[in-house]
Amino acid sequence: MHREESDSMYHITLVFQDEILRKHGILDGIYRYLRLIKYKRTVDIESFTYKDNKFFFEDIYSGDSNLFEDTVHNQREIDAKYYFQENNHPVVFVNTSNHALAPHDNNHDLWKWEYVPWSDKIPIKLGNKTRDEADKEYQAK
Repeated sequence: MHREESDSMYHITLVFQDEILRKHGILDGIYRYLRLIKYKRTVDIESFTYKDNKFFFEDIYSGDSNLFEDTVHNQREIDAKYYFQENNHPVVFVNTSNHALAPHDNNHDLWKWEYVPWSDKIPIKLGNKTRDEADKEYQAK
């Protein structure tokens, strides 16, 4: 997870190890090959912006879609929700298999992993790279 701050706006970039198509699982191998050609990487990278208690999800807002959807690319500015209603800890849910995001949970019947970014006991690495820098770092060589 990378966080870049400018003018009281936070640009958040998330780097996921991989993604697996669920709804179109039979095409997963072809998708992986095309993704490698198009993006030159095997990891999935998604970005969103946070400012003035609002999230802006450009082409990665999940809407009402759940984990079994894998081609969700909506756009939306939406009010943030907070952990314990404290404005220092906004909450984001990964709702779909292609990592579409929202401040609400669309998979109520699935068990969750909660990551607290300031803990040393989580598999999240924090950084300050821009989206372009993250894209370049994870490109296949």
